[in-house]
Amino acid sequence: MSDIAVLCSSDEFTLFKAIKADVFEVDKSEAVDKLTFIGSQYKIVLVDEAIAEMLSTQIRRMNETLYPIVLVLPNSKGSNGVAVKNLVRKAREALGIDIFKEF
Repeated sequence: MSDIAVLCSSDEFTLFKAIKADVFEVDKSEAVDKLTFIGSQYKIVLVDEAIAEMLSTQIRRMNETLYPIVLVLPNSKGSNGVAVKNLVRKAREALGIDIFKEF
């Protein structure tokens, strides 16, 4: 079993299998249960932005622990801003400053 899991709503993230990540394609009705299972089994979880918004409570809770590290990825259908907001927040927590703040 890999340390990396990908939770996605379509098959476009299957390319992560090339780096030996375990890819779980789910529909929105089973996403919460699958994320809970994945969170207990993997160290890094990549979540498709299309389903991340509805999983925001679970992702926030998981981000309060050391593992798993949960990252949100934009998909090919266009970004709704969740992935970027998540990245900015994680960078600010890690560095203690907002490196994305405009001067």
